Amino acid sequence: MGLDSLVGRTEVPDSVRAVMTQVVEVLRNSVEAVSSRDRLDGLLARLRAVERPDSVAALSREAAEVISEAEEVLSTARKRLATATDGRQQAEQITSVDSLGDSPQTRTRFAALCGTVFDSSREVCEAASVWERHEAELTDLAERTERLFRQPDPVESAESAKKPFYMSLKTNLLYDLALVPNLGAEFYVGRGWSLGGTWMYAWWKNGHRHRFWRIYGGELDVRRYIGRRAAEKPLTGHHVGLYLQAGTYDFATGGTGYLCDFGYGAGLEYGYALPIGRRLNLDFGIGFGYFGGEYETYEPADGHYVWRSTRRRHWFGPTRAEISLVWLIGAGNRNEKKGGKR
Repeated sequence: MGLDSLVGRTEVPDSVRAVMTQVVEVLRNSVEAVSSRDRLDGLLARLRAVERPDSVAALSREAAEVISEAEEVLSTARKRLATATDGRQQAEQITSVDSLGDSPQTRTRFAALCGTVFDSSREVCEAASVWERHEAELTDLAERTERLFRQPDPVESAESAKKPFYMSLKTNLLYDLALVPNLGAEFYVGRGWSLGGTWMYAWWKNGHRHRFWRIYGGELDVRRYIGRRAAEKPLTGHHVGLYLQAGTYDFATGGTGYLCDFGYGAGLEYGYALPIGRRLNLDFGIGFGYFGGEYETYEPADGHYVWRSTRRRHWFGPTRAEISLVWLIGAGNRNEKKGGKR
């Protein structure tokens, strides 16, 4: 039988009913006070979720003191509530008979138990008021801690305040391996589009063996980045584009040489830019198109190079291959670790 039902019984004298009504209210408040332990756990979880405790040491110490005192108060409250609950159960057992009757002994026992329940519950209520104050302090601490870590990093704030700018410098490692130093740049112009250019220059020769490795020229390209990764980070992910080529070359490997004063080409390319570091990408690509121009063949003879023929080149097929090391430059132009911020 619950206390609410007990208070409503007609057998309970008015004087006892008045006391029990107060006990019911106090107990209800007491149970709510002790159940606020769940709120404490939630606040503790919020405080523990802070990733950089070194910069919030003062708040952590303050929170520890408040938590320690609050837990002590709650421990006392739980003990008092247990006493009050025992008294309540005994009171319910006494009044479980059909009638309280007029026995002085029964009334005395009932009154004593009501007093015990009331006194214990009053102490629980007092402890609960102290806990409420601590809960307010803990809430304030949690909010202050969260506000602290919602503040942006000073360096990142200064960078993010700048107008977004994305560009890259790169070198094609395949050309480098072929002893053709090269340097390129790419500028992001928005909506997935970029403009880029590359310049290469090599001037090697070994006249005694009639070996020449001379080339200089460049490329211009327009790209469109597509796909999920490209939407998350400019200059990253799948890309398709159009490129133009122009340059001059002189190749000989000890026999027939090939000399072109001006060669040109154009084509379509596909590639994929893969992040390998915070500011580094590796860009893979291949292009197919046309390369043409007039060139001459020559042969070494008696210390001279003798012209043999003049021809025109018309080549359709692969005209570009790329594995480029890319350095990302610009405000916010960096790769982010999975789940982190850029």
